[in-house]
Amino acid sequence: MNSTPKSNADERVIEDFGREWAAYSNSRPSHEEHRRLFNTYFSIFPFKALAKNAEGFDAGCGSGRWAGFVSEKVGKLHCIDAAESALDTARKMLAGKKNVVLPQAPLSDRPLEDASQDFG
Repeated sequence: MNSTPKSNADERVIEDFGREWAAYSNSRPSHEEHRRLFNTYFSIFPFKALAKNAEGFDAGCGSGRWAGFVSEKVGKLHCIDAAESALDTARKMLAGKKNVVLPQAPLSDRPLEDASQDFG
């Protein structure tokens, strides 16, 4: 962990987003619909340029709705969120994904070492 400046995390905002992701986990659309949306949203992302063992992060991962698809294309994915309740939802969505880690931290706490990731 890096030395960090004073956190700028707003606990009320973190709690509100956590409640939102817990209540609206995006579990209703089918897996096929989620994949279609993922393919649309991420069509410009250069996955083919990444090494098979690439390591990256999803900052503010929320429910983890996209992380499951990203994790299929990379070596390791850090799903970071400041809200523990959002990560609780993401843990359910990403159960069984061995290459996913879910640190709870505001980004201002810099939970990853500088220059340690291939993408974000």
